Amino acid sequence: MDGNAIGEDAQSGKILGGMIKQVEQNVQANYTLQGPPVISLPKSQNLSSKKGEFTSKINKLQKEFGLSDNAGVAEYHQAWWEDFVSKKSPSTLDNKTQMGLVKRWAFFDKGFRLDKNNISDEKVLNWALKIDKEDQTKISKQNLMKFEDIFLGLGAEVLSFTASVLTVNPDKAVRDMKKRLEQTISDVKKSGDPKKIEKLKLELRRLSAVGGVEKIVPIEGIVFVYNGKTFKLTGSFASLNQLLGIFYS
Repeated sequence: MDGNAIGEDAQSGKILGGMIKQVEQNVQANYTLQGPPVISLPKSQNLSSKKGEFTSKINKLQKEFGLSDNAGVAEYHQAWWEDFVSKKSPSTLDNKTQMGLVKRWAFFDKGFRLDKNNISDEKVLNWALKIDKEDQTKISKQNLMKFEDIFLGLGAEVLSFTASVLTVNPDKAVRDMKKRLEQTISDVKKSGDPKKIEKLKLELRRLSAVGGVEKIVPIEGIVFVYNGKTFKLTGSFASLNQLLGIFYS
């Protein structure tokens, strides 16, 4: 009733895939239908050696605001905005006003309205209105991207040595994807559209942060269960998908 999973049947997908194959409908015009492939990931010495690299990046963000091991991304995001509001505000703010702005900008809580009733200082109000209208979404996205880069980078490393297990012809698939990417970059440049060019720059930066075109693999990601919870690990797919879809957004 609360929307929480109470169980699962890991064999159902495999059975359904087998039934589709029995009636010879597994091969379609553009796709092949099958049950979810279940694999045991091979151990990678290279990945093990990079564990410290990813851990140190997380530790660096944690220490930035003295957060505990139990703190999550939301706590970091709030602490970052508290620091931003405290340092950037043209005047010293009382706690109610500061936390109202932090909650609004960190978590999109619009309960704190930007008007003279809540902010009597005209300089602060004008500053807050500018941030709210022009900068808040961009700043939040850039702030959270610190974590995205770390986890997508980890995903890119894991997927780089699992693609061959999951893909029939991984080399050809990767070549085709790189060719499509090159064509998209060329088309965006020719379009001269400022918004598309800006998006291209952003997503290419994200792709570069996880290893660049060398980390492109022909699979979206892998799903795994850890301590009873289901997770999905992706790598270069997030930025690549955005890049290839620029003209469709």
